[in-house]
Amino acid sequence: MEPELDASQYDSRPCRTFPEREPQELTIADDDHYTASEIAKTWHISPNTVRKIFADEPGVFRYASEERSRNPRKRRMVQLRIPRRVALRVHARLSN
Repeated sequence: MEPELDASQYDSRPCRTFPEREPQELTIADDDHYTASEIAKTWHISPNTVRKIFADEPGVFRYASEERSRNPRKRRMVQLRIPRRVALRVHARLSN
């Protein structure tokens, strides 16, 4: 049986602190945000799998370009930014 991992072991970046706000006042916008590739590297899965997992997850930011390509066969680029608390929530749900 593998040992339990706490949430801090998933994040190699140092935590940011916000002294002007109380911890209970922090919002999802104050969280660190990760790309699909960053989460894929941490969870040891492919970025495409991460994109599928988080495609319809509430709280995930989707950046899509407004302009259309001249080539009608090209798809519009969509980038995901996944807040830390959303990633932890999904990881906990998938671990059960």
